[in-house]
Amino acid sequence: MKAVVLSNQSQFSEWVSRGYRADEFSLFCDNPRLFDFLRKKGLPFQELSELSLKDQWAGINAWGCAEVSRWMKACQKAHVFSDVDLASVVRHFFAMTLIPAVKNHRFAREILASPGLTEVVTFESSNKRKFPFFSGNGYLNHFLAEGGREAQVSVSVIPVYERENLEYVVPVTLAWALVSNVKKFLKQFFNVVYRWAMRPDEKISVVAHGSLRHLGSTIGELKKRGEAIALFDFEFHFEQFRFALEHKIPYWLPPLFDSSPGDAEALSQRYFAEFKKALELMKPSGLFIREGHDFSGFITSQLFYGLKDYCEDLAKRARLYEDLLKACRLRALVLDEDYALRCSFLAAFMKARGLALFCVSHANLGIDFSIQEPDRNFHHAWTCVHSEFERDMYAVRGWDPSKIVVTGTPRYDRLLRLAQEKRPKKNGGALKLLYTATGLWGFSPDQHGYLGCHFVCYGDFQIPAFKTILEAIEGLPIEMTVKPHSAESVPMWHQFIRELQPKNSVRITAQADDYFKLLTESDAMILSYWSTGLIESALCGVPTFFVRPSSFESPVLKRFSEQGYCHLVSNTAELRQAMRALCQKGPGFFKNDYRKDTAYYLSFLDAQSTGRVADLVQNGRTSGGLKQHE
Repeated sequence: MKAVVLSNQSQFSEWVSRGYRADEFSLFCDNPRLFDFLRKKGLPFQELSELSLKDQWAGINAWGCAEVSRWMKACQKAHVFSDVDLASVVRHFFAMTLIPAVKNHRFAREILASPGLTEVVTFESSNKRKFPFFSGNGYLNHFLAEGGREAQVSVSVIPVYERENLEYVVPVTLAWALVSNVKKFLKQFFNVVYRWAMRPDEKISVVAHGSLRHLGSTIGELKKRGEAIALFDFEFHFEQFRFALEHKIPYWLPPLFDSSPGDAEALSQRYFAEFKKALELMKPSGLFIREGHDFSGFITSQLFYGLKDYCEDLAKRARLYEDLLKACRLRALVLDEDYALRCSFLAAFMKARGLALFCVSHANLGIDFSIQEPDRNFHHAWTCVHSEFERDMYAVRGWDPSKIVVTGTPRYDRLLRLAQEKRPKKNGGALKLLYTATGLWGFSPDQHGYLGCHFVCYGDFQIPAFKTILEAIEGLPIEMTVKPHSAESVPMWHQFIRELQPKNSVRITAQADDYFKLLTESDAMILSYWSTGLIESALCGVPTFFVRPSSFESPVLKRFSEQGYCHLVSNTAELRQAMRALCQKGPGFFKNDYRKDTAYYLSFLDAQSTGRVADLVQNGRTSGGLKQHE
């Protein structure tokens, strides 16, 4: 028997062109986006799904996070990086890429263990994605070829140019892509104009970078207190530009600074040499060995493929940040994340220069695994979170809890005020149901993430869940509002609703619409994936229903629901019963019955979090109510 894994149409075309016959093969597919294509071709295949590894999710996730944390600690102990701690820069994405790699190693082992296997056909991309991007299928083919040779199974390798590697991991419509390209052109134009129209203000002492949705209230408060603050952006955004004008603060872009290549090439070479030395620590440290397999060689050759280009980019950014520091009297940096690669390097660079760093958390992710306390060592900034629960969800995946401060989330101040202003619902009229939507596209093997956590956010899970909701509310006096999370998904949702032709009224909002206003004006919310919306609906007392697929299990979600913050339903019948009760008895019937853990999950309900974060930025402390891990 022969085996092959097909993941995209480029691979399929090459496989067919070699004269292979499907009836001689066991076909596998790891990409849900190719399933329909193969079915239309009449080709039987076996799906490679994370669900088959459900009992291993927590173990693989914890191992990946812990091993990268130990490697980072080993690099720090050996003083591998002479200036910026690049191990901490890549720590998060390293773990989020290593975990899918382990998944694909498991898939390869299962395929190679197939009875009667005589040959495995693999693909080798001629245009491989470079770090920090990756191809999960590329990893799978690597492990198939490696394992096949070790098992003395014949291995055939097909070179292939994968045009899919040039596409967005998130699929987009043609219209969206065209608009996006126009915006890119306009941003480049503004960058050129901006350089000649503006000059940096040397009096600036605090720089903020990130989404205004998460940082806007904090920036405004610091400005009100007389802080010399500027808003820094990697590229021009009109929303940020308008905000800066309204608040009379500088809006800084990279072209404002006289960043020249200088010795960027020499710095790039130093970064690359230090990275190589850091990767050489893996073997003597006994790291990255799981179930007898040593992943260190794979990590060096595959996971960090393209490392030299990555170091060149870091060196250019380092020169930009040096020029930024020369232009002002900066003492503090405020971010909305310090772990994603671009912001992670910015944070690590400024940390190495002695600045005070503050990160206002913008995501409250439910985590169903935990690493040991000695491995919880990641931090760049003081991370401000809303609750002890949010603090713990960072800590269990590797953050240093002693560097996390429970201040409350500044943007929730407005949410709480809106909730207080909400008027009781009058009798009669349709109930307003808010659905917070993710993307409709299928999960891709090329997406970073924890096993069992991220793949449930995509169409493979969300489409059946949404259809369940429509069936449950059909014929009931309910109007549904769908609030897409991303701009890319909005046209897809419009098309999807046109195809479904639901009996109830369904309205699709723009991605930029005011979510907090939508939430507080709704009678109930419904969703089918872990989202910060669960926390936000609990904060403002909006009854929330969670459509849980039969294959989805989350101990964290279960404990959350047991505290009265949401109601779990598993099928159409259960949801229809709940929706009927909602219509007959009103939202008050499902009013959240918060129990003893309100302080743990929600913490601050006083709408004063912006002030506490501003106190921390200004003084390194808050004016009261500070909750810090002991």
